[in-house]
Amino acid sequence: RHRTQRLLLNTLPAAIVQQIASGNVTFVQRYPHASVLQADFEGFTALSARYPPNQVLSLLSDIFEAFDGLADKHGADKLKTIGDAYVVSAGALSPMPDHAAALVAMALEMVDAVTEIVMAAEAGL
Repeated sequence: RHRTQRLLLNTLPAAIVQQIASGNVTFVQRYPHASVLQADFEGFTALSARYPPNQVLSLLSDIFEAFDGLADKHGADKLKTIGDAYVVSAGALSPMPDHAAALVAMALEMVDAVTEIVMAAEAGL
């Protein structure tokens, strides 16, 4: 049971895992005041072809770590990462009146973070 919960926490938001643990398996809910941000890296396939897999994974890990920090800073909830895609929401799991503005600000900072991380990585190669 503990192992199952850990696996669920690696893939789902904690609030959803709590609902599952309490026996609530109905997940249809309306979120009238929420926003979702999905970031996908343009040119990721080309980047993957240029560098060894361990360098690509290290770069992606650094980027997602920066994104996690930005999500915390802006009150966003990470929903998932798939390959080079990163998805967060704001206002769905906890009320946030400025959910859209928070994600726009986060998106702008994400662009800056990626630029810094990629430039630093390329300088070190």
